[in-house]
Amino acid sequence: MSEEKYVLKPLTEKISIKLLILSNDYSVINSLVSILTQERWAIAWQQANTKSEYERIISQSQPDLVLYDARPNTISLSEALACLAVGDRQIPLLVVNGEDSVPSAVAAIKAGAIDYLTAEALVELPERVRRTYQQPAFDSKIQSAEIEIHLQKLISQNADGILVVGDGGRVKFVNPAAVKLLGKSQAELTGSCLGFPVVNGDFLEVDLPVSRDRTIVAQMRVSRIQWQGSNAFLVSLRDITQLKQAEEEIAQLLKQAQAANRAKDEFLAVLSHELRTPLNPIMGWSQILAKGGLSEAQITRGAEIIQRNAMLQTQLIADILDISRIIRGKLELQPMQINLADVIDRAVETVHLSAQAKSIEIVPKLDRDLGLVRGDATRLQQVVWNLLTNSVKFTPQGGSVEVYLTGVNVPFGNLAEFDMAKTTPSHAQIQVIDSGKGIKPEFLPYVFDYFRQAENSKTRSEGGLGLGLAIARRIIELHGGEISVTSSGLGKGATFTVLLPLAVADVN
Repeated sequence: MSEEKYVLKPLTEKISIKLLILSNDYSVINSLVSILTQERWAIAWQQANTKSEYERIISQSQPDLVLYDARPNTISLSEALACLAVGDRQIPLLVVNGEDSVPSAVAAIKAGAIDYLTAEALVELPERVRRTYQQPAFDSKIQSAEIEIHLQKLISQNADGILVVGDGGRVKFVNPAAVKLLGKSQAELTGSCLGFPVVNGDFLEVDLPVSRDRTIVAQMRVSRIQWQGSNAFLVSLRDITQLKQAEEEIAQLLKQAQAANRAKDEFLAVLSHELRTPLNPIMGWSQILAKGGLSEAQITRGAEIIQRNAMLQTQLIADILDISRIIRGKLELQPMQINLADVIDRAVETVHLSAQAKSIEIVPKLDRDLGLVRGDATRLQQVVWNLLTNSVKFTPQGGSVEVYLTGVNVPFGNLAEFDMAKTTPSHAQIQVIDSGKGIKPEFLPYVFDYFRQAENSKTRSEGGLGLGLAIARRIIELHGGEISVTSSGLGKGATFTVLLPLAVADVN
């Protein structure tokens, strides 16, 4: 297309502008010229829609300003700017009819455009031209301002708390996310000093007291920036409180799992030792008896040792089988109406000989008219026997063990609370109280756990697998009851308490 040139003579202002318009659309050209004509400037304009025409006009006419139509154009913006960058040319380029997009505007300005106008903002063209014509050289401050506007928009919409902090430590800008995170208003934060040091770096963790009784953990990233012409820090804060709590919970679970594994390892060591312990005297006396030549008293003693250790090994194996059934959920009961006093009597009788060997007195104090419970008599006797055996085992020579059976009232099935004063009991309470070695306070929560003993396999002074109390707890739970333990500490004995619902109870 041939070159066309129009001259509009100014009436008042003595401003003369040589203008080059890069556009394929004459309606756009006429619109731009019309807007500028209203300013009564002396405008000499030329139009180009091919790269060769554009380069020729630039080299020959040296226009004061290039208007680049951002709508479909045969010349790309990068090509137009590249031509202006040849040699020592200092011709500004202003984009018109641009998209209403901050990123597009910022990209154009960063590429080298002096300004950027959307179609809706063309009324501002005279003012932008005046400013550009008066300062034909590219003004870096304009680019900085446009970029800063874009940066502020990004910051305002960011989900992380973002603040701009000056070199003096005072907050210059705060986005909505930071206001919410820190629990203070924008007015309170702006101009104030943060309560923690701002250190240049990534992924730093800081504790932020957001209220009198609440502190959050934030991940902080800090970088140096220019803000409104001054050095400043851009501070990004991300709330990682829940993440840290989750990490701590995972660490705690890992610690518990490791403790459980250690407990199992110790249990296996104890199991190996305990199973061999009764086998040694059984094997030894079997060989001695097989050789013959013993007196009647020696034969009797050997037979008693074999029988006692065989019974011990039988009990160890029974405990292992019970734990296996409990873990697999296969422990079954044979429930019927039973009198707990009879169950306790049989358990006391079974433990009597071992208590007598240590001169320990077992004192039963039983309410024989309490009433019946529905349960498995054999399993409940196993529980009482286990509690009595433990008390005898850990009570020193000449001590005592007391066994109580009483009625208590548990309101609405809440085993955590019961009223001894109520006349009609809802539950039977069995208590085994000893004057033995007691239990360390820190071990009390683990007394009924599987594979847990107060003493480890290297320091333990008593025999047994330590499974009895775990088995007892599961048996009582299957009966709808509860078992617990209290102790004032080492050397002060222990009290085991069992609660079981009575078969018939009139709960007031």
